[in-house]
Amino acid sequence: MEIIGLDKYEKRVAKKLRALAKRALACDGWEWMPGMMVQSVAGVPHGRLRDGLIDTYADICMCLPCRLDSLPDLSDPTTLACLHYLVQEQHHRPVLVCLDAEDLVNALEGKR
Repeated sequence: MEIIGLDKYEKRVAKKLRALAKRALACDGWEWMPGMMVQSVAGVPHGRLRDGLIDTYADICMCLPCRLDSLPDLSDPTTLACLHYLVQEQHHRPVLVCLDAEDLVNALEGKR
C-alpha cells in the first residue's frame, strides 16, 4: 500500500467532493437550502447560504448572490444534513443510514 502525503490526500478528497457536488446539482431532486455551505468558485468566497445569498463571514458582512456555478461544500455537516433531507423527500421515506456524501448523492440520483 502506498503511503501518500496529507496534501496529496486532501487534494484527492477535495477533487472527489467537488465531483460529487456537481453530480448532486444535476439531480432532479436538488435544491439549495438555507444553511448549506457554498464552496468558493471564480472569485466568490466560501460561505453559508442565507436567503438566497452567500454570507461570507468576512469582517465586513458581505452577502453575495448564489450563482449558478456555485457548488455545495459536501465536507460541511450542515450541508450533508440538508442533502440527507433532500434524499428522504425524493424517496418519500426515511433514510436511516448513509455512510458518506457519495452514498447520499447516489441515493439522490436514484442509484440506491
